Amino acid sequence: PPLLLAHLGTLLARGLGLALEADGFSAPYQAVVVLASFVYGALALFLTERVVRRYHGPAVAFLVAFALWVGTPLGFYAVVQPFMSHACSAFAATVFLLLWLETRERGDVRSGMALGVVGGLMTLVRIQDGVLLLLPLADFIWDRRPGWLKRTLAFFVGPVLAALLQAYVWARLWGPGFLGSVQGVNRFTGESHLVDFLLSPRHGAFIWTPLWLVGALGLVLALRRAPRLAALCLLGLGLAVFMNASLADWWGADSFGQRRLLGVTLLFGLGLGEVVTTVAHRPLLPIAAIVAGFAFWNQQLGVIYNSESVAPRGDAVTFDRLATAQAELLSRQWMEAEGRLPRGLFNLGYDNLKGFWLDPQGSRPSRLRLGQSYPGLPFMIGPGWFAPEREGEIEFRRSRGSTATLRLPIRAPTELKVWLRVRSLIEGRPVRVSLSVNGQPSGQADASSGWSDLGFAISETSLEPGFNTFRLTYYPTPRDLDADHEGANAAVAVAEVRVESAKP
Repeated sequence: PPLLLAHLGTLLARGLGLALEADGFSAPYQAVVVLASFVYGALALFLTERVVRRYHGPAVAFLVAFALWVGTPLGFYAVVQPFMSHACSAFAATVFLLLWLETRERGDVRSGMALGVVGGLMTLVRIQDGVLLLLPLADFIWDRRPGWLKRTLAFFVGPVLAALLQAYVWARLWGPGFLGSVQGVNRFTGESHLVDFLLSPRHGAFIWTPLWLVGALGLVLALRRAPRLAALCLLGLGLAVFMNASLADWWGADSFGQRRLLGVTLLFGLGLGEVVTTVAHRPLLPIAAIVAGFAFWNQQLGVIYNSESVAPRGDAVTFDRLATAQAELLSRQWMEAEGRLPRGLFNLGYDNLKGFWLDPQGSRPSRLRLGQSYPGLPFMIGPGWFAPEREGEIEFRRSRGSTATLRLPIRAPTELKVWLRVRSLIEGRPVRVSLSVNGQPSGQADASSGWSDLGFAISETSLEPGFNTFRLTYYPTPRDLDADHEGANAAVAVAEVRVESAKP
């Protein structure tokens, strides 16, 4: 419906003289679909909260709804990838399951027919969600209250009409042999990859979204309290898993997690509510902390997935690479927060995330080799440097321009002696190298044409706990000597920074 409204609005705008394409792809259509996906995803959560509230109370329901938004792919496909069907699927399936739960104690034909119509609409959104039609059907047969057969027949009206409508559309698209085309598009196979679907690093449901595992376990716990309802919910979840695990691309191609399970969001919500209620005699704060952990993992995973920093979106991601990527992303975010966090808190986080310090250990100096790559290096090489190079056994970086910056981590300020392994790149003359630390001058020395160590005394008062800015200034540079110099404006090459204690 929102797309239809966008089309009508675009046609009206064109009639008024605006240069808009009424092709289904221009800006108005995209904007409406983005908004609609967000609304559908949010409505799925509101309805899930309503159901969980009935069984477990408002506090648990709010926590569950929040967890489902930030700890599962629902928020991602409602906001980051809104052009896919999954937010709409979550809404349609949630409406169907909600109507089933609210009418399952009735035996009238009208409610059965209404449930079937909504179920038919659900299958038109995503045909794989049609397996959920078996839940009320099994419920009718299990209950067998008077009139159950008439209600069952009335229930089938909606799905049959939806199937006829869908068959008509397919026939118009692909002709009389549309079933073969449908099979080719959906790629159902006779083999089910259940274990891979749930546990593979390639978008495995419980690996990428651990909160879903908690929800599934919650439905198992609910068997003690409400065996029939819990068994039906487990049936629906199992059917959805089996259906999607039987697709040729069971990993969902470029999927953020197992996006095809978003249709059973309400079932996972009921399971999560059961888990929280089971431990309700404990304060909710620890539970909220666990939910926050799952949410944080999922949000960080979204950044890693979108940036393809570990692997292309359709590839497998093993736990060791994913855990490393999570740590690296957190480290980068933490480093970007420097200056916005209290220095002590920032240093504590850096110590745990990286732990690379240049404090000398007793009589042993600490070294930073500028030509190497190891944890911590990207944070410490500031502007004013070219890429690493190698000359024989020596790895180094050339300076770029008249100044270069290093950001060196010093845990405990003290009197230091800093040595630079350096050589002049200007043939036939030395280069004066001046050093300042956090804006305070710390001496100068001349670099010759051969590799040599230049020493600088660093006072304790010029240092701060944490990262310190070491600024190197050079004179002359090639362009100081020749304004028309066209090559790299590199005055010196620096191989190593060595930090020693100046105290006996």
